[in-house]
Amino acid sequence: MDLQKDLAKAQKWYDEEQYERAEKLLTRLLLAYPDEPQLYQVHAMIMLAMGDMQRGIMDLSIAMSLEPDELSNYFTRSSILCELGEFQMALPDCNTIVRIAPQDALGYVSRAICYGGLGQVKKAVADTDKALTLTNDPKKMATIYQLRGSIYYQVDKFQKCIDDSNRAIELDPQLQGIHGMRGDAYMNLKQFDKALADFDEGLRQDPDDFEAFDLRAHVFMFQGDKDRAYAEYEGLVNKNPKDADVIMCRAMFYLSHKDADNALADVDRALAIQPNNP
Repeated sequence: MDLQKDLAKAQKWYDEEQYERAEKLLTRLLLAYPDEPQLYQVHAMIMLAMGDMQRGIMDLSIAMSLEPDELSNYFTRSSILCELGEFQMALPDCNTIVRIAPQDALGYVSRAICYGGLGQVKKAVADTDKALTLTNDPKKMATIYQLRGSIYYQVDKFQKCIDDSNRAIELDPQLQGIHGMRGDAYMNLKQFDKALADFDEGLRQDPDDFEAFDLRAHVFMFQGDKDRAYAEYEGLVNKNPKDADVIMCRAMFYLSHKDADNALADVDRALAIQPNNP
């Protein structure tokens, strides 16, 4: 077997989303070269693409044992663990990144996400502050401000969330999700006109963002405009009549505003489309 040639072939199939084909080749390569860390890295990415998080984590762990100073493995494993909500398990990887590369802003960003998930707000904010001192890239700075704003939002510091959102938008007006977050903070402060303006801008950037539709409908309800709120969701469901998630989202909207009859009707409708919908 030609390791580099076969690895390139597996990578090509991975890029083409031929995951099963790539996985079979990687399995053969791993049997032939069990001490090659790059094989475990690529196999991990294939497993993750196929939805097998646990096998992906195991592969990365083996790669890390073979190549302890390779930062990409720590970044990837900590990201997966955070996605799974395992922030405490992800934290040692983030600490390792910061130790190996103390001048890398992304390490502090990764650890801030862990601390935020653990509710350790002061530590999370301190890491975002440190990250901001380590980069001059406007887009990277915008995402850091967005992260810090989301941490403030978690603890109901809505004005601080808005302030960081403003900084992020100044640096990157097209930053995905930033208008939705700021609009949500405005909504919590009952600044409904500003909230609606942000949700409108979010929908202009992404017309399929049904979270923005949901939040805008809530604003209409808070303003006492029930007809407009219901029409908002009616339009969304009409665009996605077979999307059980959208219909369940409307059910939760109805329930939050004490409309049990419509909520139950939507639950039944969603279950008819997708019987195993949790």
